[in-house]
Amino acid sequence: MSSLLFIFAIFALKGYPIILDIATTSDWVEINLENVDFYYQGDTFLVGEGKEFRSGILGIQKKPFDSSLVQAQFKIFLNKKLPPLLEFTGRKGKLGKTVVRFFTVDKETLAQFVYEEEKKDFFLRRETIQKIPLTIYSLPPKKKIKPQVFAFYYPWYSDNWFSNGKPVVAHKPVLGFYSSRDREILKKHILMAKEAEIDGFLVSWWIRNSPIDENLRRLVPLCESLKLKFTIYLESATSLSDLIEDLKYIDSLYAKSPSFLKIDGLPVIFIFSRVIEQLSLSALRTVKSPFLFITYGYAPSNLEGFFGFHEYFPWELDLAKGGNRFRLASQIAQAKDKIYCAPVIPGYDDRAFRQPGSLIDRNNGKFYQKSWKAALKTNPDWILITSFNEWFEGTEIEPSREFGDFYLKLTAHYAKLFKKRKDAYRY
Repeated sequence: MSSLLFIFAIFALKGYPIILDIATTSDWVEINLENVDFYYQGDTFLVGEGKEFRSGILGIQKKPFDSSLVQAQFKIFLNKKLPPLLEFTGRKGKLGKTVVRFFTVDKETLAQFVYEEEKKDFFLRRETIQKIPLTIYSLPPKKKIKPQVFAFYYPWYSDNWFSNGKPVVAHKPVLGFYSSRDREILKKHILMAKEAEIDGFLVSWWIRNSPIDENLRRLVPLCESLKLKFTIYLESATSLSDLIEDLKYIDSLYAKSPSFLKIDGLPVIFIFSRVIEQLSLSALRTVKSPFLFITYGYAPSNLEGFFGFHEYFPWELDLAKGGNRFRLASQIAQAKDKIYCAPVIPGYDDRAFRQPGSLIDRNNGKFYQKSWKAALKTNPDWILITSFNEWFEGTEIEPSREFGDFYLKLTAHYAKLFKKRKDAYRY
């Protein structure tokens, strides 16, 4: 198949447009299509406007124990190749009842399901969907953004490598148990990142005039001299007024740097989920600042007022399903003209730091490779590596005594593929 025909096959699709309607009094609900491809076209919120809730990719998320009625509709497009039975799984919180309805675009009811249990499987016969005339759906043009790779970076190391005389990390850094105050260490990190085709650091940042903030000040001139981009990963905000002061501080101290990440001259900041939990999305939307915000979570309702969205963990161990989640997030961003960032991770091991802790086996690099491949298939705007040096959670790609520079080399390989866009359109 020629490249031109291949791109047409991706963006002009034949199938069935339907509306998935979810009404719930539970505090959260999600619907998964288990055995059929679908494409996101849009969403509508019918009840609960102004309440503090978010829509998931196909679901609703409210505050814990919120039993108010919320209704959302999702416009989706099913591929014409349908199995005899379409399998759906509904999951919800312990509260309340959920009603799931399927409509044609003309609001003709195709099917309805009601459930109160936390998990419910239900099915639609292929013939039910095939009553709808086949139509063509063309995905909207994708936002033109230079493909870049960024890594989450942590400048918080000093004497915190140990507890009760024992290391609280799963792996040991080649550079030793270093201090993030050490400019030679920071310089080596930047050179490692550049060798691995990483374009910049998303630097964990919590509070003004803290040790982390002071270490970032040491990092910035090195980023400038060595030509590596950086930006802030905003981890916490105690109040809206405090956030506004933080942003003024960041703007005055960091955003003017030629190395600060910018789009069309405007500085970009990433927001961690904790900030949304502390302040709410609606409060964040009221903030006036010079920054373009990349918010957290692949929920369509997260995007209003923001430049794009991201997540920190690709937690799905089944990366086939995780990859499908990324694909849908990419479609949502494309439909709403936003930036979509896909996370990749080499593994996870915080058992030396937390009790009992968690483990995602690196499997000799295979998990990292699968993570990259799942992300690449969804044609993201940017890829975010979790992480360059989060040693406490064992997600680092920084060279260790256990793995050497193996993960830097893997990163360079896949980052080059991504930037060349050779694999980006393979669904």
